[in-house]
Amino acid sequence: MSQHPLQAGIVPASIILCCLLTVSAVCAEALPELQHLPRDTQVLVGVEWKSGEDAAAAAPMYELILSLFGLDDQLQRFTEMTALKPGEQIGRVVFASIPLSDGRKATVGFASGEKIGAKSGPSVGHKDGFSVVVLGEQVVFGDPSAVKICSSLSSRPSAGTLADDAGFVRGIERVRSAASVWGQVRPSGLSAISNGNENWSFRGARSRVRLIQFSAKPGRDSSFSMVTETGSESDTEILADELRELFRQFGSDGVAELRPVASKAEVKTEGTSVRLDLALPAPAAKRLKGSRTAQSILMWELPALTRENSKRVSDVFRHLGLMEKGRIADVGAGEGFFTVRLARAVGPDGRIWAVDISPRVIQSLQKRIESTVLKNVIVVLGEPADPKLASGTLDAVLIVNSYHEMPHYSEMLDRLFRAIRPGGRIVISEPFNPKSRSLARDKQIENHEIAPELVEEELRKAGFEILFRDDAFIETRESTAESILVARRPNSQ
Repeated sequence: MSQHPLQAGIVPASIILCCLLTVSAVCAEALPELQHLPRDTQVLVGVEWKSGEDAAAAAPMYELILSLFGLDDQLQRFTEMTALKPGEQIGRVVFASIPLSDGRKATVGFASGEKIGAKSGPSVGHKDGFSVVVLGEQVVFGDPSAVKICSSLSSRPSAGTLADDAGFVRGIERVRSAASVWGQVRPSGLSAISNGNENWSFRGARSRVRLIQFSAKPGRDSSFSMVTETGSESDTEILADELRELFRQFGSDGVAELRPVASKAEVKTEGTSVRLDLALPAPAAKRLKGSRTAQSILMWELPALTRENSKRVSDVFRHLGLMEKGRIADVGAGEGFFTVRLARAVGPDGRIWAVDISPRVIQSLQKRIESTVLKNVIVVLGEPADPKLASGTLDAVLIVNSYHEMPHYSEMLDRLFRAIRPGGRIVISEPFNPKSRSLARDKQIENHEIAPELVEEELRKAGFEILFRDDAFIETRESTAESILVARRPNSQ
């Protein structure tokens, strides 16, 4: 007797397609706004006012989310033009960011509720670059071009709209299921995250975000959750680590209302997902309204992730000759920006020595490493003339923005030369001002910079061979740049 396809573990494509179409149809009925939005919509944010809720207690969370996306002004303009009030005539508002043909991104909103609707065709209002169109049971408002696009989709089949995107539909239904405020952001809606054009050959060099979903429950005990899908498990660990580090800093240095929020923040990883859960009482939600810090968390515009873009991390890794099971020292490790990325890149069988001469920095870095899953990092308290690294143990050494701070640079280079295996590399990247390169070394150091020709000369004196030098490796401000020098210990020594 033949088995049912499901019993046999084989599901025909026709059944899968039928299921996906059913999901899309159900969601389109529950959330008809999706039928009016183009499939390449980048950001979707929904706010649903619940009957019987404590409006005063819930308001801070509603206002917070709207402010983080810059949607509070949009909603205010709409209510002023229509005299409709959220929570009374308006039961739900769905905002979307869609791309226009001229390359701009535009915002459009959909308002619905029991007292909204005009059965006899659309009516139009327009004022100061802001349009309002009534379409059946919904009111569409916002950028005139975006409103026009969405209005035109109302008379077409769902193909080509968000309602036809089964994956997006499932994601929205998941975040809507138990929340009054919810949203989903695609990579094209992010500004500081990599667009994927860079060489991804080095695991851990840069972090990729694939999708952000968030939900919030307003009220006296408001809460916020965010799930981020990443490009790989390595990306997941980097993003989670940076998020934990940010909240750790807020917990100790942040404003009073936010310290309890930061100290109780939960950051978890599972496969290629990072989950953030926050308890946000009303005072904290009010404090975060319109906050650049809150927006940077929601959109993954954390300083360290922006630094991944600016510091050319993948190129630095390439110059190090990085490989699996590598043994690397991050000298002048500081807060560990490069340390954690190097540790991911060399894998669990590699080894990273994070060296710094400040006991306070070492203590902080040790706590950071202990909060991650990394087991291949050794934190070392060095001395100004001695990194405390054993001879012949390293494949490479990385020094970023620290060499100019070393008063005993000659002794330090001698020690590093001995610690590096024959053929191993040292990479030094330092800021400098081309206009100041003729100044004496001590004068440059006073300005926290050093010319690359000085670094090259000192590397040669220590016995290294110069492999590569780029005086404008990173262009920062108009008057400054960051150079990079790549050298190696000769095989014969």
